[in-house]
Amino acid sequence: MNQLWTLARVSASLSLLTLGGGMAAYPQLKVLAVDVNRWLTLPQLDYLYGVGQLAPGPNLMMIVSVGTIIAGLPGAVVVFAAFFGPTALLAFIVGRLWGRIQGRPWIMAVQQGLLPVSIGLLLAGCLTFAKGAITGWVTAILAAAVFGVLVSSRTNPAVLILGGGLVGILSFGRASLPPALAWGAAESFEFALIGDVPYSDDDVRRAFRNLVEDLNRYPNLRFVVHDGDIKPSAGLPCSAQLFADRRRLFKRIAAPMILAFGDNDWRDCASPGDPPSVQVKDQQRALTWLRREFAAATDDKGLGLRRQSPTFPEIVHWTMGRVRFVVLNVPGPDDNDRDGFDEEYRPRNAANLAELTDAFEAAEHARPDDDLRALVIILQARPLVRSSLSDGSYKENPHLTGLLTRMKEGARRISPRPVVLVHGDSHVVTIDQPLAALGNVVRVSTFGTPFVHWIRIAVDSQDPSVFGYHLQIVQKNLTN
Repeated sequence: MNQLWTLARVSASLSLLTLGGGMAAYPQLKVLAVDVNRWLTLPQLDYLYGVGQLAPGPNLMMIVSVGTIIAGLPGAVVVFAAFFGPTALLAFIVGRLWGRIQGRPWIMAVQQGLLPVSIGLLLAGCLTFAKGAITGWVTAILAAAVFGVLVSSRTNPAVLILGGGLVGILSFGRASLPPALAWGAAESFEFALIGDVPYSDDDVRRAFRNLVEDLNRYPNLRFVVHDGDIKPSAGLPCSAQLFADRRRLFKRIAAPMILAFGDNDWRDCASPGDPPSVQVKDQQRALTWLRREFAAATDDKGLGLRRQSPTFPEIVHWTMGRVRFVVLNVPGPDDNDRDGFDEEYRPRNAANLAELTDAFEAAEHARPDDDLRALVIILQARPLVRSSLSDGSYKENPHLTGLLTRMKEGARRISPRPVVLVHGDSHVVTIDQPLAALGNVVRVSTFGTPFVHWIRIAVDSQDPSVFGYHLQIVQKNLTN
């Protein structure tokens, strides 16, 4: 809701700056969409404005596209209403009163004062637009030629627009969209990582509530990823009602939240004393409840989520700012890789491996003008376990050998582009590089109960390191 409120506030304020046309609001649109909220880059904003110029109707109809990119259909509706509503209402009121007030001296004075203001706003808009659109000598000559023709003749602008498109095709080859324009176009953004919360009723009443309050203090978070375990392994039975209640709790978070399923959430929903065949049925029942609440096929969170298949909708990926995010279903401690559980384990493991393979192939074979700059892989199980307390070394989790082998092979192929491996289950925050042979792999282990805090990650795909890590300590959750 915070994101929609921000879109509404920005759009409403921009609508009142359109004296002289949409270009008058362009400088402030650039400030708010590019500099402050980092929804778009300047070339992407220029691209959208250029498309708006070609489309029939007001050229700032393109602002609806910004709403779509940020928050999907709800964002488009909010932006449309907030941007066109205030000016339409103002025009209606002025129109009703115009017959009474036109011709009065003070009205004429206001009109004369607004004319130079409109010209100034238009010139500022043109200059702002030019900074992003004129990128070399070809575009500079083209802009000067169009300006000269329009000033010195009565040439139809449509002819010049078509001519400019032809010059662009001849000069720059096949046109392509700015990177990641379709969803989450901004090259810089922030997201949050949480995990292993809430557990007890006390968590829900206190620690989790404090966590949500702290997350919502950052309205520019694009999304939150929870890397598993939304309940304890014992003491709170798995049920459809429990998961529905948990979903309602997480809806308190303003940003969209994506859940990686953990062992407490489904693997441990079976009674250990039952035969494996009975346990698998209990696990599948819990997965059905989880998928209904947290992996509905129609819910893309406004992020353009791509679900692996109808069978495994919780295995999902999306792309934002040239970074691909992949969420797998790998529960701790052993990925359910146990004797008698092949019926459940094998097809899910194959789906996880396929998703991981697809992610690395997408990074390896991406177009040069739209390449993926980094991968973030999220799962719940600990892929690495400490082998020595004395030297801090780690060994691979033997149940995750296939996944780790696939990840290491892929990371080696796309090096030096970063690969971030996020997991929960340890309840202790760790940010390190435990795979010495792969300098581009960073492991991130998240906070968890009783340490209910979070990690804020700033993404800048123009920076070679791409990611900046910030530990966000929830002050109210600190204990003595």
